[in-house]
Amino acid sequence: MSYKDTLIDKTFPFIDTLLKNYGEFFPIAMAVKNDGTLASVATYDGNEIPLSDDVIKSLKQALTEGYKKGDYVAGAIFYDVRVIEPITNEKKDAVAVLYESANENVAINYFYPYILTKERALSYTEGWNNTLEKEVFVP
Repeated sequence: MSYKDTLIDKTFPFIDTLLKNYGEFFPIAMAVKNDGTLASVATYDGNEIPLSDDVIKSLKQALTEGYKKGDYVAGAIFYDVRVIEPITNEKKDAVAVLYESANENVAINYFYPYILTKERALSYTEGWNNTLEKEVFVP
């Protein structure tokens, strides 16, 4: 299984729980360590209700530090967004996953649109991705 698949498969059950229980979630990050195990990556700046962009920025910094120390070989930041679906041009709620690996030349941003009913039933629709310039796992 690829690093990306491992990160997504192991983290999505937690994301699902957060969405079902709270209807949203703050950004979270997971990393693949050199031995292949997963590590939760967290930061705290003292702000109890930080902006998601600030959390994402600090998680990128933490992943970069772990990579530069030789601790991490891949990582992903999971965050809740409203995005425009490229085929229908409709705004949708989605789980975004920003994935980077030391072994790949680009970063990939995956989008998994979801529907959360008033009864907290959660389902996902077809997702998409786009490539980005790497920011975290840069030699």
